[in-house]
Order: sequence, then structure tokens, then C-alpha cells
Amino acid sequence: MNMLSKTLAVFLILPLLFAGSAQAGIGLTNVEVPFTDTVFVSSTNEWVNVRGTLHVVVQVATPSGSCTTADPCSDVPITIHSNLHDVTAVGATSGKSYQAFGAVSTDVNEALPGSFTIPNNFTMSTPEGDLIEYALVVALIAFAATVDVHVLTGGQ
Repeated sequence: MNMLSKTLAVFLILPLLFAGSAQAGIGLTNVEVPFTDTVFVSSTNEWVNVRGTLHVVVQVATPSGSCTTADPCSDVPITIHSNLHDVTAVGATSGKSYQAFGAVSTDVNEALPGSFTIPNNFTMSTPEGDLIEYALVVALIAFAATVDVHVLTGGQ
């Protein structure tokens, strides 16, 4: 499988609803992030315009104590599930359709509040049936009490 040279970063701002909580539980963030991207596929020698939605579900285990910037909670279990939804990819020169698909689940332990990134590798098939890797990066930032999502593509 060839790696596409471009990555997509998705920024999720997770709420720290558990700050100061004495009870263990699960915090859940469920978002759908529309995105557009342009990637070069070397096997077909053309630029491909990609458009669709990245669906991301994040489960954060609630720590038993308070988490502050000065005294973060360490090793908090977090599960991230992401999948491509309604993604279309069209060759800029040929007009041919490509297919991007896949789902990724990742379990990590992280300090909160804080930020971290999770690499995701999906698959794209060319019109000729070749399979290539389509890399996305999910960046999570945990602070405040709101959820905000931004999608940045190549160099933004």
C-alpha cells in the first residue's frame, strides 16, 4: 500500500465535565466533521478531490479526583473511534471516481487536561482497483466545558 503524502487533522475540543468530580464514569463526545481535501495519487498520476464526513466518537473515563493544568490526572483511559462517512473522491484530470472507506478504533491512556494526536489510516481504491492508504490525524484537546471541532487540510 502506498501512503498518500497529505494528512488531514481533525481537532476536537473535549469538555472536562469530570473536573472536580468524585464519581467514576464515562464522558462521551460524538461528532461528525465535514471535510474537503486534495491528494496526489502517484499510481494514477493525478490529483484527487476528496469530500465527505469524518465521524468521531470519543469516550473518556472520568477520573476520581480533580484534574487541573497545575495537577493533571495521568493515565486516563480514552477510546477513539473514527470512520469515513459519505466520502466521494474524484480525479481532477480523469473525472474517475475513487472510493475512500474504513474505520479505526484506538485505546490510549493520556494526562488530562491536555492534548494528543491519534494517527488514522483508511483505505482508498483507485478506478483500476489498486488500494492505497489515506492517512488522517485526529488531534484531541481537552479543556473548558464546550466541544468545538475544526478540520484542517495540508499545511493549514
